[in-house]
Amino acid sequence: MQGTQQHDDQLAASPTAGFVTLAKHDLSAALRTIETLVGFVVEDLGENVSDETAAHLEKIVDRTTQAESLLAGLAQYERAGLCAAPAVDRLNIGSLVNEVGEAIERPQDVALLLDVDPIVCTLDAKALRICLLELMTNAVRHRSEPSGFVRVSVSHSRGFVEIVIEDDGAGIPTDYIDIAFEPLRKLSYTGQVAAGHGLGLATASRLAKAHGANLRLESRESVGTSVRLCWPTIASTTASLRPTMAVQLS
Repeated sequence: MQGTQQHDDQLAASPTAGFVTLAKHDLSAALRTIETLVGFVVEDLGENVSDETAAHLEKIVDRTTQAESLLAGLAQYERAGLCAAPAVDRLNIGSLVNEVGEAIERPQDVALLLDVDPIVCTLDAKALRICLLELMTNAVRHRSEPSGFVRVSVSHSRGFVEIVIEDDGAGIPTDYIDIAFEPLRKLSYTGQVAAGHGLGLATASRLAKAHGANLRLESRESVGTSVRLCWPTIASTTASLRPTMAVQLS
């Protein structure tokens, strides 16, 4: 919790901080206070707490956690649209995709398949990492079945790196594809209210647009969804003596 507060303090102190980031700083502090007070209540009641009271207190903590997640998502969405100097780095795209894959929480029965050429590029690595994290997390999280796969493939053409993220989920009905990138859309692909804050795809789309990238979504019901990200590079090379890296993260 202390690390989160320090991170919020640093973001709020930045001269480029937007309204949502500044508001999140104070709102998050209030939410953390509520969680702390609930902990004090539980400690004071001890064994005398009834099941009903315990359930109510647990719900308070759960709702504050959801609110904190929403605030974090809103702040991330806001930052995605702010004009900032790009943090340009030279990096191996395969290593970046693998790093993001390792960072994603996913069910054991959902396989993450990486099919990545050994491409070395000069680009805004921080922005691309955030974009990939949002897109890959979305593919893993929003599924109709607890098992299956998410495949990430990477190639490059003149001036662009193309990253394709495919899944074998339920697919998105045609009526929902046009609104999939709108913020706070929480409808699942089956039309039911889904978990999450509905900002993952919106943040990825906004971040891509801010960096001159192109993001397209294709989907077929009962087949799956494919997201294609074309990200501009300053320079890119392929290590021709090294084979394509095909990895399945366990």
